[in-house]
Amino acid sequence: MRICAIICEFNPFHNGHAHLIEQAKQKTGCDAVLCIMSGNFTQRGELCVLNKFTRAKHAILSGADCVLELPAPFAVAPAEIFARGAIKLLSSIPEVTTLAFGCENADKDKFINSAKILNGESNLFERYLKEKLREGESYIKSYGFAFKNCGGDDNFISTPNNILGVEYCKAILKRGVDIDILPIKRIGAGYNDENLKNNFSSASAIRNNINNEVIKNNVPKYVYDDLIVAKNLK
Repeated sequence: MRICAIICEFNPFHNGHAHLIEQAKQKTGCDAVLCIMSGNFTQRGELCVLNKFTRAKHAILSGADCVLELPAPFAVAPAEIFARGAIKLLSSIPEVTTLAFGCENADKDKFINSAKILNGESNLFERYLKEKLREGESYIKSYGFAFKNCGGDDNFISTPNNILGVEYCKAILKRGVDIDILPIKRIGAGYNDENLKNNFSSASAIRNNINNEVIKNNVPKYVYDDLIVAKNLK
């Protein structure tokens, strides 16, 4: 049996996530899709717009075969710890052969090479990262500065999804597990694009425009129905 894993928050589940599951199935020919999903809190420590059981239901209705919860200490942690916890969980399931994830640049070799650079320069990278964070720079800019000074292409890791993808690769290499990666290029809005689109909006745009009926075009019907119920309960 071959399982393709997806590490996710689905906050909320939208058309881009449905595309990711569909592409994972098509490109791997896997027997099942397993989602490792955050519980009721996001990586930023915020409460999800829908509870974990509802979001897991949406994943199953959209083609996933199983959803496991990523324990909270990892789910609310920075990218490196978030990735490490998820890969540790996946490494205990021998049938997991591939990890699929959405990203801005789907160059597989760049993810692997970037991870090798960072794994080989971990102490130096941490020093540069902390230096910039102490100066008040954002995490993404600090991460890019540290990566560049370790010999990497800072343009490649200029977005949260690419950073997370590299962290997945780092964790896979460090644990020595036989899991291939499948980077899948995002379609539609970018990760931090808060402008609502007609179809493929980001999760943050959907959350910030929960009262706008346009979100109906951006999520499956069962997700929209549950969002309306949750909104009316507040």
